[in-house]
Amino acid sequence: MSFNGLRSRSRPLENRQLSTSPHEAKLIQMKERAESIVSRISNTNLFLANSVLSKNKPTSSKCTRNRPSSSKENISDNYFENPIKTHEINEGYKSVDNFLKNLGLEEYISVFNDNEITIENLPLLSKEDLIDLNIPIGPRNRILNALKNDTDCTQAKINSGRPPTPQRLQLKDEVDIFISQITKQNEGKNRPPSRMSYESTIDSTQSMNYESLASLVREMGEKQNMMLRAIEESQRSIAILAQRGQIRFGERKDHSRRSSGSSSNFC
Repeated sequence: MSFNGLRSRSRPLENRQLSTSPHEAKLIQMKERAESIVSRISNTNLFLANSVLSKNKPTSSKCTRNRPSSSKENISDNYFENPIKTHEINEGYKSVDNFLKNLGLEEYISVFNDNEITIENLPLLSKEDLIDLNIPIGPRNRILNALKNDTDCTQAKINSGRPPTPQRLQLKDEVDIFISQITKQNEGKNRPPSRMSYESTIDSTQSMNYESLASLVREMGEKQNMMLRAIEESQRSIAILAQRGQIRFGERKDHSRRSSGSSSNFC
């Protein structure tokens, strides 16, 4: 077959591509825009997840029992320009004494003071810690429930007052504009069945495609919110576990020092 024959066969294809209707061109443009928004949402989720995991890697800084707040400074880093304070107790409690008095457990104030438990590391107490302090089951459960409720209330207050980040605001605006454009294009397209033509059938098919794209963007937005909530919960758990491990390391170090000192005195 000659070169001219190939050119003559390719011309109908080119003519078909050039004769794309305005509706089809608009549909292609809307699809490309929707894919761009979905891609940006996915990239933002991946960036947020990597940033949170990198900020919460356990540090090797030394932490003694006399300085329980140093590990908190390493864990509580900036997160979306607004740090999450995961270890806060109710603002009404000015001290450990006030906390125990409010629960009717004044008899355990001396136990907490002897073990150097302050209002800063009070939320870090676990069930095993209270067992080591020889606190009975009833008072122990009362203390744990109070700590859990106060921490949850404080975390909810922090999350409710968190200002939205510029990245999330920009994505939200683009999604809202995209959905509003689709809604405007679908207005006025419902005609009586007797006056429907071939063009109106094409318009209804294209409107269904627009709606499917809009539902896809909405679904991606919901998945983004779920991922952000999961990231915040994982950050909170990582911070608590890391800080508990460092404080327990300081306690074991102090205990070993006391043991070595007593053995030297005995000799």
